[in-house]
Amino acid sequence: MWHYRASRAGDKLGIISANSKNRRGLTTQSDIMIEPYCILVAEDEDVDVFLLRRAFRRAGLSHNLMHVPDGEKTIQYLTGRPPFDDRVKYPFPQLLLLDLKMPKLNGFDVLAWLAGRPDMHDLPAVVLSSSPLESDVKMAEKLGARQFLTKPNDLDEMIAIVKNISERWLTNLVAVPSGIRSFSATDNLSWAAFMSEEVSSAGVKTPGLLALPDPR
Repeated sequence: MWHYRASRAGDKLGIISANSKNRRGLTTQSDIMIEPYCILVAEDEDVDVFLLRRAFRRAGLSHNLMHVPDGEKTIQYLTGRPPFDDRVKYPFPQLLLLDLKMPKLNGFDVLAWLAGRPDMHDLPAVVLSSSPLESDVKMAEKLGARQFLTKPNDLDEMIAIVKNISERWLTNLVAVPSGIRSFSATDNLSWAAFMSEEVSSAGVKTPGLLALPDPR
């Protein structure tokens, strides 16, 4: 059976317009996004990506699924660094579906990096992992994951999951800015300091966690 966990941050979607003329946070008609939405899928297993795409099709959901195979490419995509610098071809997503166990940088690394990026706080990150460990659930929530879902074993359960995801996170969204997002040396420093503190306080070891490559 699949299940999900949602952090307190997930109780309010908090997607707001970045329109400079709308600084009071009031939503205008032009801010409301129209389906299909873009979902960035960070997953290293091709079979899981295939199952996910098929589930979206069977559920009648026409969202645009963009796939990256590891945490390093996830960050490159989100910041619009080559080869993802064409925002027409690689649009900024309205949702991040994130596996935990990935090469180069894992899902925890990506969540920690997102936590240190105020310009990414409007992007919901939903973990979709095969891990049944309560410690992974707690760590993901502590690092800002909005929801924790366990990968199912069959298509029908996956269809139920994607319907839940779409209804919960992709209903009546307000536009997230698509202009975006670049690295700096201070980003790396704040990210590393944040992660050191979080991992230490949680007592969780994640190998290679601070090995974020220099993006320059």
